[in-house]
Amino acid sequence: MKKILFPTDFSPAAHNAYQYAIAMAKEKGAKIDLIHVYSIPFTGTDLYLDLSQQRELRVQKQMQMEQNLQHFINQYDFKNIGDKLVYPGVFIDQEIIERSRKKGCDLVIMGTKGECNAMDKLMGSVTTRLMMNAGCPVLAIPENAKYKGMKEIVYATTFSFKDKHFLEKLADFGSEFGTKIHFLHVTDDPKIDIEDELYVEGLPSRFIRFSVVNNPSVMDGIDEFLKENPADALALYIPKRNLWERLFHSSFSKKMTFHTDIPLFVFHE
Repeated sequence: MKKILFPTDFSPAAHNAYQYAIAMAKEKGAKIDLIHVYSIPFTGTDLYLDLSQQRELRVQKQMQMEQNLQHFINQYDFKNIGDKLVYPGVFIDQEIIERSRKKGCDLVIMGTKGECNAMDKLMGSVTTRLMMNAGCPVLAIPENAKYKGMKEIVYATTFSFKDKHFLEKLADFGSEFGTKIHFLHVTDDPKIDIEDELYVEGLPSRFIRFSVVNNPSVMDGIDEFLKENPADALALYIPKRNLWERLFHSSFSKKMTFHTDIPLFVFHE
């Protein structure tokens, strides 16, 4: 891992996530690019300003946001900073997504606020849209999460054997961090048993564990498992079908109850 992209809105959640990103970057010798996308609100008084006055206001806003980003950076002892990007934008997530694709970032790390773990909040959030469309994996850091290494990741899987590309990515990450991958399958079939063997190329078998949880709710099953088996992150593969639909489809009325101190690690197609 060489480059991390870190979007920030300067909130407490962003400060916590940045400390997490710094710890990970220091461990791997990675560089962090920071990006802040801001909106310019339109008010009725703007109608009475000529073009030069409007341009001056935009310049002032840009300068203020650049100062805010530098102040954010200066609060932490980390020097391996790459680009410092400040953009005005209407669609915040799209600006970040385009940046993640253009610069070849290995990982996006960003903070999430407590109530963003509720399904009805999450579905419309910048974090969710970024998870679905970023050009690299996304690690969403809850407000209470602290980096303690990546010793074990729980991967919620359907055991479909069709996600070879994702498994290779997960294997690469696990090998780089010495991470144990715990495969978790949630099912409402009490007769199902753990697969005899799941081979992940490049990932030694000693780094793989399997568990099956019987629960009619995927979300409740994952939460139940995480309560009894603490992990450093919960990994999801989002192929825009199957698991994502089961977890976040609008027919679900329950809130997500994943622990607020466990980061969500999302890979997608």
